[in-house]
Amino acid sequence: MPPRASRLVTTLGLSLVGLWWARQRAHSKVPSPQGRWREVTEDELG
Repeated sequence: MPPRASRLVTTLGLSLVGLWWARQRAHSKVPSPQGRWREVTEDELG
């Protein structure tokens, strides 16, 4: 592969990984829906 094509493939690969990583980070910040995970009170713990 010519050096220019190799650089293009590397750039595309890194940008795809960057996009994927950014999406993972964004989705991890979304608060969980109520009812699925919630705070357990002292009374419920016994």
